[in-house]
Amino acid sequence: MKIITLICTASLLLTQFTNAAAEKANPLTTALGATGAQAVFSNYMAIAELADLFGAKAYDKKKVTELAGMYGKLTEGAKESLTDLIDSGKLNDGDTGAVREMVVINDLLAKMSGCIVTYAKDPSEDNEAAYNKNRQKAWKAISKFLGIQEEE
Repeated sequence: MKIITLICTASLLLTQFTNAAAEKANPLTTALGATGAQAVFSNYMAIAELADLFGAKAYDKKKVTELAGMYGKLTEGAKESLTDLIDSGKLNDGDTGAVREMVVINDLLAKMSGCIVTYAKDPSEDNEAAYNKNRQKAWKAISKFLGIQEEE
């Protein structure tokens, strides 16, 4: 139930953010923000689901390692592309700040994916703790980026 609430909240916030930004911003940067927000949220959910499926023994080591590796490569590619965009100097200060946040989030998502691979190969308590630590850091950054308020 909590996941459904988070998804609905994120969708509502994204729609409001996109509508407000569209009135003031370049449609290209507005689209980048909307798709970037969607990407980091969706990738977080997908990567976390991989861990859950592995923990439930629905996915074996080979499958979870392959899929986590693909997510890791996708997030690394996004991080590099977004960094190139920042370095191009074609963004205003506000957009640069938002894109920097997406770079940080993609880095955290890549680490999260890497931790799943490590845990799948060696399911130790230390590796599980490393995954959970990175997952929590990623969620904190994503929820801040999307303006999602955490329940106390």
